[in-house]
Amino acid sequence: MILYLGGLVLMAVIRKYHTDQFGELKTRQEWKSIGDTTWLILIGISMFLPLVSYQTDWLVVADRPHSTEELILGVVIHLIAAWLWFKSHHDSGRHWHMSLGIRHDHELVTSGIYSRIRHPMYTAHLLWGIAILLIVPNWVTGSLMLILIIGFTFFRISREEKMLVDEFGETYRSYRKETGALFPSFSAK
Repeated sequence: MILYLGGLVLMAVIRKYHTDQFGELKTRQEWKSIGDTTWLILIGISMFLPLVSYQTDWLVVADRPHSTEELILGVVIHLIAAWLWFKSHHDSGRHWHMSLGIRHDHELVTSGIYSRIRHPMYTAHLLWGIAILLIVPNWVTGSLMLILIIGFTFFRISREEKMLVDEFGETYRSYRKETGALFPSFSAK
């Protein structure tokens, strides 16, 4: 449980640090939907279910054994996710926004981690979900977050890509050809 809580706190501290650095700048165009909000609420709930399963017998039927190697791998993957989470926030600078939005004087970020991956924050989420699956010894609470993150990622990326094409046109289309959506692209530039 300490590893899980530590990871949760680490990701929250990185997000808080970035938000404090750049604040909540106003957007001139923002995309919100009931679907987006629903995904975020479900993921939020799934983040606290491992704590419930550690403190109660509520989901004991779904408990599973796990090895030290599995736990170590989960911690390593989580550290990679935290680094990617930090790097993507850092490299996006003031252009990041919690919801899908275009800020005033928004620029397309194509440097740093974004030179290889268009959506590194979603990749960090996916890695975090895999780490949770390995760290939490319960099939339901360990896998639920990963399943929700996968659904949310594909739901959100399609909308984000459309919004960025609408905003940046051919510049974004070219950028999309040179980068991977979730995993690095090492194609020649």
